[in-house]
Amino acid sequence: MPLIFGQAHPGDDTTATLLRLETLRRDLQALAEGKPPSAKILRAAPLLEQFRIAGREALCLVGTGAGHPRLPAGPIATEEVWAFAPDFSWARTFSGFYRLGTPHPGEHRLASGR
Repeated sequence: MPLIFGQAHPGDDTTATLLRLETLRRDLQALAEGKPPSAKILRAAPLLEQFRIAGREALCLVGTGAGHPRLPAGPIATEEVWAFAPDFSWARTFSGFYRLGTPHPGEHRLASGR
């Protein structure tokens, strides 16, 4: 769930989210350094049987992009959104910040936020 900074909203637990992200960062750093999880960590981890690889929906933004460092101007879809400004003037995706202009006319979810 993306965080909307500057206003409280149901389920907002920024501190807990930041701690989880920091733990993920540390684990990924260790893996990048060639350090797999210890036997103790794996013994304590839940077991998943009959598993499959699947996809999940993640909140992203779609629109007409301009000024992207790697994509040409035109229709784009962003990576997963992590944070919004309270007035929806910007968003932080996994890869970076986006300035947000006018919402699509059919975007009714922003009616109270803009």
